[in-house]
Amino acid sequence: MPGRAIAVVVFALTTLAYAGGLVLRVLAGEPFTLNEALVPVLYTFSTVGFLIALNRPGNAIAWICLGIGAVWGLETAGFGLVAFGQANPGSVPRPDVFASVVAPLWIPGIFTIGTFLLLLFPDGRLPSPRWRWVAWVAGLVILTLYPLMVLSERETFSYGRPAIENPLANVLGPWVEEGGLLASSLELAILLSLLIAATGSILAVILRYRRSKGEERQQLKWLATAGTVSVIVFAVAIFMADVFGDTVGLVAAFTFVLIPVSIGIAVLRHGLYDIDRLVSRTVTYAVVILLLATAYALTALTLGTFVGQNNPVAVAGATLTAAALFNPVRRRVHTWVDRQFNRARYDAQLELEAFAKRLGGSFDIDVVTRDLMGVVSRTVGPSAATTWVRGRD
Repeated sequence: MPGRAIAVVVFALTTLAYAGGLVLRVLAGEPFTLNEALVPVLYTFSTVGFLIALNRPGNAIAWICLGIGAVWGLETAGFGLVAFGQANPGSVPRPDVFASVVAPLWIPGIFTIGTFLLLLFPDGRLPSPRWRWVAWVAGLVILTLYPLMVLSERETFSYGRPAIENPLANVLGPWVEEGGLLASSLELAILLSLLIAATGSILAVILRYRRSKGEERQQLKWLATAGTVSVIVFAVAIFMADVFGDTVGLVAAFTFVLIPVSIGIAVLRHGLYDIDRLVSRTVTYAVVILLLATAYALTALTLGTFVGQNNPVAVAGATLTAAALFNPVRRRVHTWVDRQFNRARYDAQLELEAFAKRLGGSFDIDVVTRDLMGVVSRTVGPSAATTWVRGRD
């Protein structure tokens, strides 16, 4: 079967799994949770993988994204069956077994993103044959950890869903008894192997970036930007979890959508070269918001010492101050960010401004033409360029 046909089948079955799981939970009368809210985010991996497979079926990134989406689709469908079986006893045989099998699917669903997706991005190939061992370690860890979790965890674990006692937990018996020496040693070995595989995959991306140029560098920038935003949000969520509970972790998981979207843009090359502008704007407004929030707080605190902290005058004064500072701060921060993160655009802008000033005082067409060609060469860098002046041969 051709690659595109396989992609259509996988995508259709995955879509059916997501939809079926959600329908079964509705029929079971289960309350809507953030797990269900995350379905569109996880489904994005399937969508992006499908689009890449249609356009570039030879790229392994397409099949990795389709696989990640399919794993989460199975998880959604599995818990839909569990909910329906619990609400309608006898309709689903052994829903507790279903729960025990699908609950650890987060292992391949998450760890594949942090290993294979990084290791093979963007062309679907390893940076070099020397990195093959990292792929082997990652694969062995995922294939070992998933069945181990299925057969050893005493209860299923999933955000927002009730825990269910695992009937398969006694299959391995004392070999993996919780707290036992063998269980602890095995767990340590698996975690160390996973750490090695994930670290190796990250190093592979860094090495690719250092050696890349042109289009490949822009592709890597998209993934790096999305990954950085997700990591920062999750880091903040970890510190906030003690206050807001596990829900904040699920909310942070919504940033996962940036990863498949960035992969789709990078591999399909649609809007590929907009990344520098995107990074520039994102950093600009993040810094502006931070500065204005600081100015607002300081103004409100200062005025509050004279008119009272809860006085509307202090709030109004702080708001007006922040509003008045917005445009001046934005312009200055934008210039600074472009100078730091988008140097080519900043230098090009300076060249154009200088050319405009020179143009105002020159009327010699030959001088203007030579100056224009020099500006074009320095800012755009074309392989060849010509000028045409109307009315001249």
